Amino acid sequence: MVQAITQLRTWPIHLRPFVHWFMPAFQRARADVKQSRQMIRPVLAARKAQKEQAIKEKKPPRKYNDACEWMEEVAKGRPYDPSVIQLTFSFSAIHTTGDLITQVLVDLCTHPEYIEPLRQEIRTVVAEHGWTKTTIYNLALMDSFIKESQRLKPPAMVTMNRTATADIQLSEGTKLPKGSRIAVSAVNMWDPKVYPEPLNFDGYRFLKMREIPGQGNAAQFVTISPNHLAFGLGKHACPGRFFVGTEVKVALCFLLLRYDMELTDEKNSRPIMNGRTLAANVFAKIRIRRREEDVPLIPVGSF
Repeated sequence: MVQAITQLRTWPIHLRPFVHWFMPAFQRARADVKQSRQMIRPVLAARKAQKEQAIKEKKPPRKYNDACEWMEEVAKGRPYDPSVIQLTFSFSAIHTTGDLITQVLVDLCTHPEYIEPLRQEIRTVVAEHGWTKTTIYNLALMDSFIKESQRLKPPAMVTMNRTATADIQLSEGTKLPKGSRIAVSAVNMWDPKVYPEPLNFDGYRFLKMREIPGQGNAAQFVTISPNHLAFGLGKHACPGRFFVGTEVKVALCFLLLRYDMELTDEKNSRPIMNGRTLAANVFAKIRIRRREEDVPLIPVGSF
């Protein structure tokens, strides 16, 4: 889908409603949607039959704690396309998280001097807390490294895209007619007045900020601020950032403890810019080698 949208953006806006029908990328995307419907419909039909049977038998219907059940509860009988909902979840939660993990691994291989300090932090924290949520919270260097990676390569050069629903005048006098498309630049993330040597990668940057009185919480990966807009800002900031932080840290713990890694060619390590979006370089290749982990790996069900 991302590939299809990217290709469609190269066409004039007035031709897009027509040309997408003939584009191979969109044909594949439509086939994916069709396949997803074929997969999810039997599941939902079986659940519906199960609930109806339970009601007939005057028993409480089984509750499923998953996205399918959540959407049923929110819809309250209103029609919706469950396959599109699931694909949207996949796009917003898997695509962006995968991009972040990819960029973090590329940065790790580009700056291998951080590998051993990160491993040592894992050893120290796990020895004290075991594999628990407390462990994830206390991986402060890893948290800083991920946040620095995201600072230098956010998902986009601008964020918080909005459309004015009415004529509005900003406090400094700028007038926005109804229908205006606006967004906020992420330039503060590379401003030398905000971050010293902003274009240099410093995995300790936010760890050092934590040591400044009053900035301990502001320097955490999940914290949003005008100076770090990767997750947006305000009440519409990414609600999944807490899960993302845990997910990426668990993945990094596994990879760092189990493998040695290096880039095969640094020429493909730079992010790819497409319009206002930034993506980890999908052409980057990482060579890995199995190592003997010196810390027991995460047992299933620890979190």
